[in-house]
Amino acid sequence: MVQHPLARAFALDPEDRALHRAAQEAERAGVQLLAYRVRPTLEALHLEEQLPWIWLPSQENLEGHHQGGR
Repeated sequence: MVQHPLARAFALDPEDRALHRAAQEAERAGVQLLAYRVRPTLEALHLEEQLPWIWLPSQENLEGHHQGGR
């Protein structure tokens, strides 16, 4: 759940390797991963919109993929 009113997508921090890996394993096992933008109030948590789930690459996966080469 994302509480920011301008959120348009959801992504886990790929540097949180344990959580990122667990989510990937769950998805491969058939678990449907869902993300929603929500608006909390004192009375309830209101679902506003389902958000797309985006997989961000980790920093180590980005190494060597820079323009200009080494």
